[in-house]
Amino acid sequence: MGAAQKINVADFDEVFNNIAKLYDHAEGIIKIAYDDAIVNKEHFLVGLEALVAQIEESANILAEDVSKVVETGMEPTNVMKMRVTNAMRKILNSVDEFRKYSNIQE
Repeated sequence: MGAAQKINVADFDEVFNNIAKLYDHAEGIIKIAYDDAIVNKEHFLVGLEALVAQIEESANILAEDVSKVVETGMEPTNVMKMRVTNAMRKILNSVDEFRKYSNIQE
């Protein structure tokens, strides 16, 4: 029995909930575009589209790799770990690019 099979259900639930939150964040970001404070909505939406697409792509990678670990019961491979790390890094880079594009200050 692999170590992945020994992880308790609460741990898996937490991982899946965090992945689902990425999708929720993407939906929340879209709602921002309709705020009255956004003057140039078309410009804002162009930048937003790229950010939301990256969140979706990265969340799909995370979900796929976690599913493989759950289905096989095997430890995540180094390739999986690198893919997950890269997926998360791409989200962070997209957030930074969106902030620059939209002149959003932290």
